[in-house]
Amino acid sequence: MRLIATEEACAFPEQVAAMRTLAAHPGDDADLAMWNWVFSPGNATLLRRLLDLDTERIALMDEAGVDVHLLSLTAPGVQMFDADTATTIASSTNDQLAEVVRRHPTRFAALASFAPQDPKRAAREIDRAISTLKLNGLIVNSHTNGEYHDDHT
Repeated sequence: MRLIATEEACAFPEQVAAMRTLAAHPGDDADLAMWNWVFSPGNATLLRRLLDLDTERIALMDEAGVDVHLLSLTAPGVQMFDADTATTIASSTNDQLAEVVRRHPTRFAALASFAPQDPKRAAREIDRAISTLKLNGLIVNSHTNGEYHDDHT
């Protein structure tokens, strides 16, 4: 029996850089406060592990007896960015996820990100992520720019 860990968070440098910019002025946003916590010096190990998709992650998986990680871009994904930034980061991180899965096909599967901020480009990225990149599904976080999906009643 294989042990598969689902929705395993990961990050990529461009997402981290964009979050660092947003988190510089968190206001009362809980996601940005969380990212400020991640960026604090005491959490360097957490950030390093979010960014590592080869050496340390696989060693930790082996240590825990986990066979497969289902990777997804860590919260809040690309959904706090403007549409152009979100679309660019989603496309780039999907490419990188596909490459990681190609390098370690028995260890990783991945969920694609997309930018709901731009529905037309999101539809194209969803199609590309599934049809071309062969990612295993999609992830959408709970809100886009502070608007929760169930706010429309």
